[in-house]
Amino acid sequence: YSWAYAIALLEFASVTIGLMCSLWLIRYAYINRDKLAGAIAVLSLALLIMPTLTGTFSSLPRYSITALAIPIVFAWIPSRRVKVIAISLSIGLQIFLACAFIQGRFVA
Repeated sequence: YSWAYAIALLEFASVTIGLMCSLWLIRYAYINRDKLAGAIAVLSLALLIMPTLTGTFSSLPRYSITALAIPIVFAWIPSRRVKVIAISLSIGLQIFLACAFIQGRFVA
């Protein structure tokens, strides 16, 4: 086990979730002719892709926080059970990352 693998997995997962939510919101905006949702989705895609154009992939989870499509798509989940699971996972991940940051293992 290495922290490098955990950090790479976290960065990959956060960007993948952000891209999937942005693409889903673009699809929703196209089908329903919703210009506001389309604008938010394009902004989210730009905020996720722009840091990768600098040549470095460091701290991508920090940039995925700014993707507005993620909370919008999660708010539309109809199942209360899925929402509770997502919130529980988010709180657990936040505690884990805060502990790793305090120990100096994870900077971003």
